[in-house]
Amino acid sequence: MRPLRPKTLFDVGAVLALGALLTGCAAGPRIVATANDRLVTVRDVAKAVADADVVALGELHKTPDVHRLHLALVEALYERRPEMVIAMEMFERPDQEAIDRYMNRMMGYDEFVTRTEVWPRYETDYKPLVEWAARHGVPVLGANAPQSLVSKARKEGLAAIRGDKNVAREVEVPEGDEFDDFVKSMEGHPGVSLEDLRRYYTAQCVWNSTMAETVLDYRADVAKRGGDPLVVLVCGKQHSDRWRGAVGVMQRRQPDLNVRVVSVEEVPDLSAGTYESARDVADFVIVVAEPDRSHPAVGPVAAQRPEPQLPPAAKPVTPAQPVATAPEAAPDPGARPALGLMPDYNGGAPDGILVEGVRPGGGAEKAGIEAGDVIVAMDGQPTPDFDAYMKVLATLTVGKSVTVRVRRGEAEVDLQVVVGARIQ
Repeated sequence: MRPLRPKTLFDVGAVLALGALLTGCAAGPRIVATANDRLVTVRDVAKAVADADVVALGELHKTPDVHRLHLALVEALYERRPEMVIAMEMFERPDQEAIDRYMNRMMGYDEFVTRTEVWPRYETDYKPLVEWAARHGVPVLGANAPQSLVSKARKEGLAAIRGDKNVAREVEVPEGDEFDDFVKSMEGHPGVSLEDLRRYYTAQCVWNSTMAETVLDYRADVAKRGGDPLVVLVCGKQHSDRWRGAVGVMQRRQPDLNVRVVSVEEVPDLSAGTYESARDVADFVIVVAEPDRSHPAVGPVAAQRPEPQLPPAAKPVTPAQPVATAPEAAPDPGARPALGLMPDYNGGAPDGILVEGVRPGGGAEKAGIEAGDVIVAMDGQPTPDFDAYMKVLATLTVGKSVTVRVRRGEAEVDLQVVVGARIQ
């Protein structure tokens, strides 16, 4: 595993205010060429990568400046390579018929978003790119494997999905640095065994192989007709950084494939002019200020459901003992907070955190949380996704109680969970 590169100062002599392009001010995001730490423009990047076979735009989800800059990059690339296709992690392979019909205006918008179950924040983050593609006749590919099949592979193994047309014909599960870095990113979570980590890693590899194969199959099909399209792959940066993930699969299968990578890094203060991404992480790094990902505080359950009741078929939630009777643990100043549960890191719930399992004797189990429950809010803040969940979790105090809103079936209930410490 490579260490983080020391903070590097931008060469401001080359600064061209990308913020002016996007927001009309000079405080917007920067693009840094990792080879020399110089700031470059959108057009500079387009010129540098336009001769590629594939350009991977790695993103941090829910980062508005990055989404806007990606659209600007695609527009600049289109001027140089109008034979283009956009492959998106945000759509799954079974969505392709609906995507094609919508792009050809044979399907209305409401039906399209319903059929494809678009990601949260689609309107602001991805719709502008899709609409631009529709206006310019640029195909959009649903590159990803269905979540249901990814979850099945995680729980039952790759044999359970082998042969399904909606996943890669061959799923690569590389060892070495790629697996080691994945393990490092997951360390400290309670109750996570090496076997668990391998299952989650395998699930991520299903995504990587399916996206890679979608891109390669499209290029091969177009090549039979004499075409040579530029494929722009829009994906989470973990699928493209360091030429790993989906990009790694593509290059192992076609070593001569010319793939260029654009990554992203969030910094607390853009004016400091520093970033930490290693030179080998990508050709270019978009450096953005950390966005405000806070959500409006949620109200009491009663405000949404006057008398929330669990459905008869569901096993009732057993509330925890009153907080006043819970023993107050002496917090370790260095301890990292945990609820004593295993979230589904690969999704599984569209608007909350699916609980994969609970640790016996942990705070979650004592509060009545069970595998299959969905955490929709914590400490008064919505948890629609893993980023929001981790952000709230990091603010909690070991030994204190926190209100966790759980959905089971159609009912929701607030439970009091005593925050524990992560097992190191």
